[in-house]
Amino acid sequence: MIIERHVSPDSMLTFVVERLDDGATLLGFEQGVWHTYPSLLDREDGTTDEAAMGAYIDRLLCGVAVVGVRRKGGAIVDARVIDHPKFEVEALAEGETLEMRHWDGRPWSPALAEESIFAEVLGGLELLQHFGEMPSFHDGEILGLHLDRDGPSTLRVHGWITTDRVGPDGTLVLERHAVVTFTIHGVMDLRLDGFSRQNVIGGLILRRAPDRPERRNYLAFDPTPDDIEIELEPCYGLDGLIRARSVAITFEPGEPGAQDA
Repeated sequence: MIIERHVSPDSMLTFVVERLDDGATLLGFEQGVWHTYPSLLDREDGTTDEAAMGAYIDRLLCGVAVVGVRRKGGAIVDARVIDHPKFEVEALAEGETLEMRHWDGRPWSPALAEESIFAEVLGGLELLQHFGEMPSFHDGEILGLHLDRDGPSTLRVHGWITTDRVGPDGTLVLERHAVVTFTIHGVMDLRLDGFSRQNVIGGLILRRAPDRPERRNYLAFDPTPDDIEIELEPCYGLDGLIRARSVAITFEPGEPGAQDA
């Protein structure tokens, strides 16, 4: 018995959760033979099968997981969630092609996969679920940046998803607006440039902080592999880098209110 069925936005993939006659639960795509069970899913100690399954489906539907779609002669022969995309090509049969994509149809990008850690930080997965894809914050507006030497600092950004639909005014339709707050703990370095009445960014990248030899003398604490970096890509006004011990994300759906005008 099918207890859940999810169809991708482009209608190419259908992911189902099936309850078998013996009570076992099966997860997989209707377009292929691959399947898995809740008991086989990665999880932290103490996590139930039900919770692990919910987190697994959330990562798929919000566009974090990578899906491999195999074709032969143009027809789909299998679809599966891929844990290690770089090694999947080695398993192709003769005459098969492999498309690596996300649920929303975006192609898998090795560079983005290695950099972005939205799904790893507190509140990040909920933000991905709201947007339905990995946000770029292209043309997003910085509403506020508060730096505190003792307590947490905050960065507030207005973001949205740009669709491929054209509105009555001839511009692309923007949807899923949100005011996103990045609560930053343990700021250890920053490099900021520009400031204006309006501060528009070319994009926002959230990643594990890379080693920047030219910034070593500016670090307030000893660096660790878990440090996080927020990069504000330049467009108009404020841009730069913030390195910190940790980041948490909260958001308010909708456009900014009068207090942010």
